[in-house]
Amino acid sequence: YGVVILATGGFAADFGDDSLLKKYRPDLLSYSTTNGPHCTGDGLKMTQKVGGDLVDMEWVQVHPTGMINPRDPNNKVKWLAAEALRGVGGIILNKHGDRFVDELGRRDYVSEQMIKNEAPFRLVLGSDASKEISWHCHHYGLRGVMKKLNNLKELANDMGVSYEKLSASIDKYNKAAAEKNDEFGRKFFSNAPIKKDEVFNVSLITPVVHYVMGGIKISTKCEALKGDT
Repeated sequence: YGVVILATGGFAADFGDDSLLKKYRPDLLSYSTTNGPHCTGDGLKMTQKVGGDLVDMEWVQVHPTGMINPRDPNNKVKWLAAEALRGVGGIILNKHGDRFVDELGRRDYVSEQMIKNEAPFRLVLGSDASKEISWHCHHYGLRGVMKKLNNLKELANDMGVSYEKLSASIDKYNKAAAEKNDEFGRKFFSNAPIKKDEVFNVSLITPVVHYVMGGIKISTKCEALKGDT
């Protein structure tokens, strides 16, 4: 039939018996993914079966903010919380109501700090940040992965932490924003300070498998290779 062109997705949702994640990154098998259930590396597996080689398969990116749907928390496919949510002033809190990371850091850094810390994690946006990115909040709210809480007391109750503890965390963040001196190195504080009597938009989040960098080994003409030929 002449030239055959393979145009397929990656393997970031490949959790089956012949999983490429299991073969190349078994440490990530327990993670959820932002990829649809069609991303199972079929094109890569077909290439291998006819003798083609794969390259850089161990390079898999983990994104820190996959959104957990409280009605379906065990679903392996998660909505992705856009990084713009943190860019406009969103903060990440651990189960105790503490910040523990520069939310604007690289994906690998933020994910690593979450893995070292204690879940559940929440992405929290105050009213000003929510207004700046209102379409996203509306979009996520309709899908059940973001909810509104009327003030900091409601957020504390939702988290199961004391209001005093959570209030102290917000005070600490606001002070860092005012003085541009954050213990975690954050340098930009859009829509600060966070006010305690304002409406909050809040999501449960978890690190998720996002992108895969590896794939079919090809020539400069996009021809599949075995070895160097």
